[in-house]
Amino acid sequence: TSVDLYIEILKTKEVPIVAGISGVPMTGYGVDGISVVEPANVVIAGKSTVLNEISSIQIPDDKVNVDGMNGDLNVAVKLGELLPEGVVLADGEDDGKVIVTVKIKELSIQMVELAKSRISITGVPEGYTADLGTGTEVLTFDVMGMEEQLKNLNMSQVTATVDVNAYMEEKDITKLEENTYLLPVSLTLPEGITERLPVSVSVKFETTQ
Repeated sequence: TSVDLYIEILKTKEVPIVAGISGVPMTGYGVDGISVVEPANVVIAGKSTVLNEISSIQIPDDKVNVDGMNGDLNVAVKLGELLPEGVVLADGEDDGKVIVTVKIKELSIQMVELAKSRISITGVPEGYTADLGTGTEVLTFDVMGMEEQLKNLNMSQVTATVDVNAYMEEKDITKLEENTYLLPVSLTLPEGITERLPVSVSVKFETTQ
């Protein structure tokens, strides 16, 4: 008697392991970097038609949660659970554990100045004029971020807006007095940089009649 034995030869491919993060570190701390180690790449096996569609193995963000962290985080992830159907690890391991390391550091603080001429005032009710007033011509405030980010901060990238209508709605004000109000400033900062404390500016309102 004879037995026909068919063995399917799978193709192999080396791909990088890519990881993201979820959550927000403790106040005053930020993510300084994320790296995948042990290993950075993995060899997978499967049919060529399947492997051709795979350029990397993505670790879901929710697997690496940094909520409330104030120090480095190391997370062990089983790659075997993340592989598409029809794909296995070439070395035959069932799980293929990889360690994701997230660097978390305390944020630096830097004082910056923004010319008041760069502050836009929007939502001024009809019949009023709004002016930032006299005195100092710059708005001074503190920002937080990684040291390298703050060193490279270009204030031309920063925009500032005072939304009068939003302020009136929040404070339930239907009519402004001819007076000076302290209004919040909405800042648009480069990614990874935030204001340390809410920023406000004095705005003087007068009627046009």
